[in-house]
Amino acid sequence: MLKDALTGYWKLLSWEVRRADGHVTYPFGPEPRGLLVYGENGLMSAQLGDPRRPNFAANDRALGAPAELKAAFEGYTAYFGRYEVDEAQKAVIHYPDLALFPNYTGSKQVRYIKMAGSRLTLSTSPISYQGQPQVYVLVWEKLT
Repeated sequence: MLKDALTGYWKLLSWEVRRADGHVTYPFGPEPRGLLVYGENGLMSAQLGDPRRPNFAANDRALGAPAELKAAFEGYTAYFGRYEVDEAQKAVIHYPDLALFPNYTGSKQVRYIKMAGSRLTLSTSPISYQGQPQVYVLVWEKLT
């Protein structure tokens, strides 16, 4: 069963964004960091970030300059909530209770599953970004 295989902790290895024209970008650079957790109880959490994000000049998050706040937001994403597995479609469906990107809160996020050994690849249907349809492809490695 896919749910049994998903349960546990996953470390992010790569995140590619693929456009319809074949162009590929790496939104959090060549070595993104992330942790994905699937609990036996049907709860999940995802945290992904770009380790190259610059520190704020002031060591106070309330005093971040607009450019610092923008870089912090654009270089990180996270959400948590419930999940379920659709065995027939080989997909995991996330239902974020709260998300850094507010539009994800209360939404349904479908991720298509490919598994090979200790590797998990999750991909999306095309998502519009800056008016262009793009597919997100994230590769994870099981930690436990």
